[in-house]
Amino acid sequence: MTPATQPAQQLHQLENGTTTEAALAFFDSLAPVETPTLIGSWRGRGVETGHPIDGLLELFGWHGKRFSGPEGLLIARVRVLRELGSVLRELGSDKLSK
Repeated sequence: MTPATQPAQQLHQLENGTTTEAALAFFDSLAPVETPTLIGSWRGRGVETGHPIDGLLELFGWHGKRFSGPEGLLIARVRVLRELGSVLRELGSDKLSK
């Protein structure tokens, strides 16, 4: 197994279901990437962690992200956070705590 395939295999294992802690540890273990590497369309998938909002992005038809450049990265983050924040407020914070 090459170092490049290790994260893909680890992600595949996590996609079968994991804990929030394990998912965050995996994310934190990934090396940063340069902005040019991110440019383009990316198909996303959820990783079930048992969190109360698991599957919410998929329910709303989330496909992933499209990055057109450095400015696009910021806009995409703000848009997702704004939309997710609206949904979380509608759900109520009492339904989000574990």
